[in-house]
Amino acid sequence: MMWNRCALCVAAAIAALLCSCGREADCMVPEEQGNDFFPSEMQISLGEDETRTGYEYLGDGRLKTVWKDGDAVFVAPAFRSGIGTTYRVREGGAATGTFIADGAIMYTTKGHAFYYPGQKIHNDAGFVNFSYLGQVQRKSDPMAHMAEFHAMRKAFFYDTYTNQHFDPSKESFAGCDQSGCMRFVLSGQTFENPVKVQLSVMSGPTQLHNVLVSGNYLSPYYLDDTTGDTPGSLQTAGSLSVALEGYGTEDQLVVYMMHSNYDMQIPAGSSLRVTVIGDRCWHADTQIKTATAIKGGYASTLTVTGGWVDEGEPQQPSGDYTKYPWDGEVVTLQERGSGLDLVIMGDGFIKEDFDDGTYDTIMRQAYNEFFSMLPVSMFREDFNVYYVKAPSPERVYAVNTGSNGAQNSGTVTKFSARFTPNSTHMSGDDNLVREYARKAFRTDADERIKNATIVVMVNQACRAGTCWNTWSTSNGCDYGQSCAVAYCALGHDTQERIELIHHEVNGHGFGKLADEYTSSASTNLSTSLWYDLDEKHEYGMLRNADKYIDAGILSQLGGSGYSLTDESNVYWHDLFGTANGYESPDTESLGVYKGGYTYSFMFCRPTQDGSQSVMNQNTGRFNAICRRQMYYRYRRLSGQLTENCYGTPAELDAFLQWDRQHFSELYQAQTKASCVERSSMLIAPSVMIKGEWREGVFYPL
Repeated sequence: MMWNRCALCVAAAIAALLCSCGREADCMVPEEQGNDFFPSEMQISLGEDETRTGYEYLGDGRLKTVWKDGDAVFVAPAFRSGIGTTYRVREGGAATGTFIADGAIMYTTKGHAFYYPGQKIHNDAGFVNFSYLGQVQRKSDPMAHMAEFHAMRKAFFYDTYTNQHFDPSKESFAGCDQSGCMRFVLSGQTFENPVKVQLSVMSGPTQLHNVLVSGNYLSPYYLDDTTGDTPGSLQTAGSLSVALEGYGTEDQLVVYMMHSNYDMQIPAGSSLRVTVIGDRCWHADTQIKTATAIKGGYASTLTVTGGWVDEGEPQQPSGDYTKYPWDGEVVTLQERGSGLDLVIMGDGFIKEDFDDGTYDTIMRQAYNEFFSMLPVSMFREDFNVYYVKAPSPERVYAVNTGSNGAQNSGTVTKFSARFTPNSTHMSGDDNLVREYARKAFRTDADERIKNATIVVMVNQACRAGTCWNTWSTSNGCDYGQSCAVAYCALGHDTQERIELIHHEVNGHGFGKLADEYTSSASTNLSTSLWYDLDEKHEYGMLRNADKYIDAGILSQLGGSGYSLTDESNVYWHDLFGTANGYESPDTESLGVYKGGYTYSFMFCRPTQDGSQSVMNQNTGRFNAICRRQMYYRYRRLSGQLTENCYGTPAELDAFLQWDRQHFSELYQAQTKASCVERSSMLIAPSVMIKGEWREGVFYPL
């Protein structure tokens, strides 16, 4: 075995900053730098070595590339806020590029972090949760996949923090936290039609778990998406792998596998096993005599020239066996011709699951469970509902982590569904999911995809789910024009699966609703978060959460331009004092309650506890402001309303009459029956990605 290591340099650009500090004075850059500290145009260098993981192997362990067209980096002033601006390279092809800001620069701070790729990662949680599962190396371009699985993060503190000055207009970003790369050079055996290369750590015949890392890591702490600094959230695995496509009979394989920036410790006395899966399975072991590490942020080479052991034919068929003739086939469950589209598909289901009817059963369960709760059950007859057949190469085979989430095991699935261990957060290949959802639309696919609600049922019996919403400001719509991709695990039981669907798909996906719970992931006072929420309100999203200003916050703000929050100025203010009596404890105790939108302060929610809102504890009912948003969105998409009219007297009166008719003893009985106490943690926050649509394809900004 031979190892070559070299640092991978930074590919990054800096985005505009929004304030996230505790006091107004802390929200300003050093006085001598002024408010123009972050320019709209920057020169960003990859560093002197130009060794960022990329397309050209230089032969000495280095992996060289230059900025590519489309490269972007996102900058946030608070490393967990996800609020900032994207910078994009003006022209690729050089190691130093000119980057242009997408939007206006509003605030600066004394510390910030930037993230690459800026289209995917907007904060530290996004970096930590970045996964290296689902890599596919194609023979036609064996290094192209590396760009998709390369993540970088760098933090800057200046002046009063470190007495270091930072020049944003001209900077080299070498030395950041970033992905590593394992380069396999495999020979001494003829490999027939290889489809996968896998790296495992073995102790004799037994595979060691929790050694390799399938996600990223930030030293000296690592971040959980709901609880902040949480030791134990590393995405560890027993093996990592990369799929191969287009390979035939090969006497030598050169394979690149991206991995975490974390140093993966390999104990003495163990061995590194490389397995090549094709028409037959072959493995070779490299003994580790002294403890070593696969270095994160470096390029390493593992060379194997012999010692291959024939394991026989693989347990699952080799070759590109996701390309069955019926892959992508659409099953129509109901079709009404309206603008309401629900598309369901699964991830981690293999051919046998289609043959024995398992896939069909789970798709129909999700269909019925989506419509099993008010108010969505009232809209059922107006929906178009489809499911799409999407076979995976392998089942998920993840390992559950306690009562929440699972730990990825390196298996390859159609949509690359990934779990964050000890959390309920999930992610996947949203672009491919939307591509498969479009197959359901015979006409107007480019437009229908913009408002589609898409469910991906992931074949793992655990409690996890996350909804990813894409949205744009170019449409001017006030009803939440947004395509939702909601990943839902199967739950430990039927009730848990139903709760996941109601919260993630009905609430976040169709309703475009905010989480109403609070968690410990609170930041310092950041007015930029308020501006972001105000913008989403304007476009018809997250109307069940609003800013919260008490006397303490008002004092920090200096009192200028702000008022104390009360029933007269929250977003649901016009629901108070109506004949429906929402404020009464006999209905739902509508009010203004401190905490919400996942924050323990700065924001408020409309009802007190989980029995009064699915968006709080995942059980109970949808409260009045949630029902209003869902009812309004239903009317807009079904064509009953054709103009923006949310908040007008006529719109409010129509909702009050409709809700008075259906907010009945039946609703109360359904609410009580659905309240189940759960000791598990809250469902991970939804993710909202701003961008634009071009010919039915979404491009993040």
